[in-house]
Amino acid sequence: MAKTRFGSDFPVYISDISPWRLRLAESLGGIRSTSASRMPWPSYRTSTPQSTRREKRRSGRASSDCWAKRGVLACVGHGEGLSLTVSPDLIATERTVMGSEYFRYSEMADNLALLLANREYFGQIITHQMPRSQIGEAFDLFLAGETGKVVVVGEPA
Repeated sequence: MAKTRFGSDFPVYISDISPWRLRLAESLGGIRSTSASRMPWPSYRTSTPQSTRREKRRSGRASSDCWAKRGVLACVGHGEGLSLTVSPDLIATERTVMGSEYFRYSEMADNLALLLANREYFGQIITHQMPRSQIGEAFDLFLAGETGKVVVVGEPA
């Protein structure tokens, strides 16, 4: 989204616990700031919920450690939290933390126009389309960390 709003030269630093998704983000112009995971992917499937949460927290901390002064950390999706100390992490460095999952209804028309104007670019994020009858497999693929967005489509009547 930052590339479409601020131009293709705008630097966007990325971090993820999935190597596959890091490569996808790099192909869209992202700059890998750090590898967020110490666990080989997809060992989360055999890890405990506590160790997976630790990896997500480590990912958030790694991201906050690499933003520059006056930088913005956009938290995409749901994480397990991020621990920051307000004065040194935000105020003294003039940094911003923002969520990016939702927008107001009043922003719908502008967001649709942006999507349509950049349809080819955003289309790269959709890496799989699967029929509704394979929704379980679609979730498995997504959770394995080797997809972008998976679109579930209805079967013809």
